[in-house]
Amino acid sequence: MKKSDKNEKNNNETENYMNDGMLYGMSAGLIIGSVIGVIIDNIGICISIGLCLGLCVGMLISSLIKKQ
Repeated sequence: MKKSDKNEKNNNETENYMNDGMLYGMSAGLIIGSVIGVIIDNIGICISIGLCLGLCVGMLISSLIKKQ
C-alpha cells in the first residue's frame, strides 16, 4: 500500500467518524425532544429544539474527533 493510499484511507475514516458524531448527536436530540414533547404536550417545538441541540452536540463531538 502506498503512503498516499494510507493517508487517503485515514482521511476517509476520520470523515466517517465525524459524520457518526453528528448522527449520534442528532439521534439523541430527536429522542430527548420527542420524550419531552410528549410529556409537556408540545411535540413539534420540542422535536425542533431537540434536533438543534443534538446538532450542536454532534458538531462538538465531530470537532473533538477532528482534533485527535
